[in-house]
Amino acid sequence: MDTLRILVVSQKGGVGKSTLSANLSVWFSEKAYKSTMLLDLDPHGSSSTWIREARPSNVVTEHCVLDDFDARRWLINCRNRVRRHLSKVEVLICDLTWTAAMDPEVLYEFDLVVVPTSVSSIELSATTRFIETIGWVFNSKNGISPTYSFVHQGFLRQNLLLTLSARVIFLYRLCFYLQFIMTIL
Repeated sequence: MDTLRILVVSQKGGVGKSTLSANLSVWFSEKAYKSTMLLDLDPHGSSSTWIREARPSNVVTEHCVLDDFDARRWLINCRNRVRRHLSKVEVLICDLTWTAAMDPEVLYEFDLVVVPTSVSSIELSATTRFIETIGWVFNSKNGISPTYSFVHQGFLRQNLLLTLSARVIFLYRLCFYLQFIMTIL
């Protein structure tokens, strides 16, 4: 099985990583009819909790905090977590808050890296520095580099469609974006 692997990552909290991760997972499961797993590596575990507590869905969730921050050991543990699930699902979404101790090589494990950000100048500046720090992975000649995309909070707020129960949120216009992504990957 060829698994589409999407990492939703940022060094900043409150920019919509967990919201986007949870919604992408449900979208792929319910709208694209793909077997989907959400691997929640965020210490708070919000996205996996939201999926489990929302109305029933077919998204498989796992919350795991990899707290060994020796960069190489963290990389190996993270790779093992991702690879463990590749033969089981068609889509793997990973929610991760980045820290400086993490090894950017982990990005090679993913087909698409989505970096949510807000549009304030401070947050854009911090996100730019973050991308510059990990950017060598996207330009590398060694291995297959992932594709990356920025998603700003304004996009998320303007395009959220609440279900009647208001317990599960779907990203309305994002489905068109995802269909495009699926055709190029």
